[in-house]
Amino acid sequence: MPLTSSSNDKELTVQAEVKRIEDSFVLCPRFPSVGERYYEKYYYRDPDRTHRHDQIICVHSNRLVLISLAPRHGLFSKEGSFTVDYRVTPKCDRSANSVRGKGKKGAQELSPEANLCVIKPQEGEEFFVKALVKGKLVEVNKSLLNDPQALKRYPQGQGFIALILPNLPEGLAQLKATYLSEKEYYCKEKYDPTADV
Repeated sequence: MPLTSSSNDKELTVQAEVKRIEDSFVLCPRFPSVGERYYEKYYYRDPDRTHRHDQIICVHSNRLVLISLAPRHGLFSKEGSFTVDYRVTPKCDRSANSVRGKGKKGAQELSPEANLCVIKPQEGEEFFVKALVKGKLVEVNKSLLNDPQALKRYPQGQGFIALILPNLPEGLAQLKATYLSEKEYYCKEKYDPTADV
């Protein structure tokens, strides 16, 4: 479509192709999810590849840590029902955690080896989910007590196990030095001949 412009008896004609607005910019093929935008992911790879009790540690930009099961956890390959129990010992119930204020007073102190919960499959042996991070337990996902299948449906969303406030800055530094990045985790799985992929 030609465009014309007149100024002081001079006429200028410009040939320009006018694109449709939809074609004038490049669309992003897929908008990143909230987890991809705000969480940095680290993986714990269980050395016992027969059970594959792998876990994922999602570090939010506000430094809170979300603990859940990694996509290649052995639970995801099993059928059947299971339960989640936050009573890890007769004297320690993680669901009774009571946190107050900015300093998270009253929170249960956790070591990396501390058990967060026990998952009890209908068939097979039960297993513990570890904290993996030194810090304070902020919250456990009590909805898993009523709907444990959310752990399988939304492992990095509504099916998270717990939120932890790591000891700063040494807790985050230890986490980043100890665990695998997403790329390292999947590369190890790809080339590990004992992995059941």
